[in-house]
Amino acid sequence: MTDEILIFDTETGGLHPDTNGLCTVSFKVFGKPVSEKFIIKPNKDKEYVDRAFQVNGLSLRFLEEKGKNPRDVIIDMLTFIKKNFKGKPNILGQNIQFDMRFMHKFFNENGFTLLSYIWPQARDTMVNSLFLKDLGLIPEGKKINLSNMYKFLTGEKVLDAHDSSADVLMTERVYVEQLKLITAHITAHIGGKFEAVDKIAEYYADKTESWKN
Repeated sequence: MTDEILIFDTETGGLHPDTNGLCTVSFKVFGKPVSEKFIIKPNKDKEYVDRAFQVNGLSLRFLEEKGKNPRDVIIDMLTFIKKNFKGKPNILGQNIQFDMRFMHKFFNENGFTLLSYIWPQARDTMVNSLFLKDLGLIPEGKKINLSNMYKFLTGEKVLDAHDSSADVLMTERVYVEQLKLITAHITAHIGGKFEAVDKIAEYYADKTESWKN
């Protein structure tokens, strides 16, 4: 199940893919120390809102100096997918619909179709958190953004929030902790054993420190 999951996160120049630019995208293979961050040169036809840069810590100068042209970035993304997956990967993210809207627009504007390379169904840790709230496993007043869920579910210090490369790591860990919480709840009420989740938990027991570095 988890061998073919691609985690991704974006940082953008605003909230609207039609008018705001895509700045960075980070990919990570679920359960493996394989990741890559893609930096995109500014698009002169897009807006980059100051407030967005305040949140994600980016700047037009940084993007211009470190970024690649959009088509080259897409080729690099497709190379990552082809190298690390047997076919189309499934997708995992936090509030993934936001990221997918920007990625669809980015691919379309540069002559590519995103869904030619990934499956449309996506796992979303934010949706999972809402489900856990409904079960009473997350306090009603708790905010379900990525940083809060990471702190709540792991008890650990948040990584570099609003950096896409840190966010994919936190999303991965939050997803694992959500699986463990849900299965523990099910086991307590109806019994049963979930070997897939046990294997994931065992993997993270060994890798928790190494994937932070």
